[in-house]
Amino acid sequence: MSAPLHLYLHVPFCVRRCTFCNQKIYPATPETCKAYANALLAELEATAPDFSGDPVQTVYWGGGSPTALSQDDFARIMRRIRELFSLAADTEVTVEALPNRVDASWMVAFQNTGVNRLVLGLATARIPEQERIGSANNMPSSETSLILPQLFHLPGYEATLLYGIPGQTAANFATSLRFAVKYKVSALRLDPLTLPKGVEETVCRDEVPAMLDYAARHLTEKGYHEYLPGRWAKPGQECRDLLARQSTENYLSFGPGTTTRVDGNLSRTTENIAVYTLHPQEPELLYKPVTGA
Repeated sequence: MSAPLHLYLHVPFCVRRCTFCNQKIYPATPETCKAYANALLAELEATAPDFSGDPVQTVYWGGGSPTALSQDDFARIMRRIRELFSLAADTEVTVEALPNRVDASWMVAFQNTGVNRLVLGLATARIPEQERIGSANNMPSSETSLILPQLFHLPGYEATLLYGIPGQTAANFATSLRFAVKYKVSALRLDPLTLPKGVEETVCRDEVPAMLDYAARHLTEKGYHEYLPGRWAKPGQECRDLLARQSTENYLSFGPGTTTRVDGNLSRTTENIAVYTLHPQEPELLYKPVTGA
């Protein structure tokens, strides 16, 4: 009997590391990204036969930055996913992207591969805060990334904003929030800044409640609702992938350091990217059950 299925593809590469990033990422080179794309394909092909006919509800590309891959490799993987799994016309296909990595050519690639939702890592719309956290974004790229989905009629796009940036005030945060709303994002994700270990924290924590209070008032006024803590969306624009992670439905994750859930059982993929890249079809090397779950 078929059961709802969700797919997550992890791309642990970025062109550069932002100061505030605490993810395990690797420098993106054409050679490493090509080898990784081949490994993702091999793992997908090895896994798919066990889920033949299960209707895929969501496909989510996360990272890192999935747009660190070449457009050819991205398209190649998306084509193979559609060949291997059962995707419907309304399957939610989401890609996380940094504003400085989104341009018209990527929007065409998204259209051609059935991507219907973007998550844009805006972080902040204020230049001093972008510089303070070492963000790779800038204002022209941020504005462009929020305009392009409208020009290409993308059904949904979400902006991620950070609060608790060193030196950030409630008024500063409100400026970034209004900036995102002005460009008619369909959803917003509000995340606290988590600084890497060893980085001195100079955040004024007294400002954070005022930031969140303003966000709740402003977003409610603009027609958004909070469907999960810190996750706001217009009606019908909630992230179905995120809701699936809170459920018990089968959730297949591809890539190192990811967790898969099948029939309530959890397994975790090795975090060793070399092992993953060299042995994507050898489950005894890739996966370990998650104990105590």
